[in-house]
Amino acid sequence: MRLTAVVPQIIESVGGNLKRARMIQGMACVVLILFGALFGGCHPLYDTIARRHFLPNEGVRQAQYNVHTERRVGFTSSDGISLVADIHRPKGMHKTPTILIRIPFSLTRGNRIRSDVVGRYWASRGYTVVIQGTRGRYESSGEFYPMSYERQERL
Repeated sequence: MRLTAVVPQIIESVGGNLKRARMIQGMACVVLILFGALFGGCHPLYDTIARRHFLPNEGVRQAQYNVHTERRVGFTSSDGISLVADIHRPKGMHKTPTILIRIPFSLTRGNRIRSDVVGRYWASRGYTVVIQGTRGRYESSGEFYPMSYERQERL
């Protein structure tokens, strides 16, 4: 049942006050959005918001691929440190240009959402996107020292 179909019932329950019924309807929409955000399955909402407000809209390829995401893919540096990445790939393509993004952030729900939005955005446009945590961050092992190991890791 659509939320708009419930409006007459809401109006009746608040004694015919249309303004109050609309307020209740709006609060119900917010609750549904928050529920979706907390319990997953709403990445299209995040993707839409990011495309409209944060990600480039001009001068980039149009989205034309579905995206497959591999989580917690391990890479080993030359000194044996395990670096963990999420890889976003366009489905149906085997050879693609690759974008490597190394992030010095801890793994939190917010950071995961933001990195997934960026990964899906570029993968849907034909790129493989590797989002890798630097040492000691985002599930990678080792100690975090900003900008200290990039040369050793051949970056």
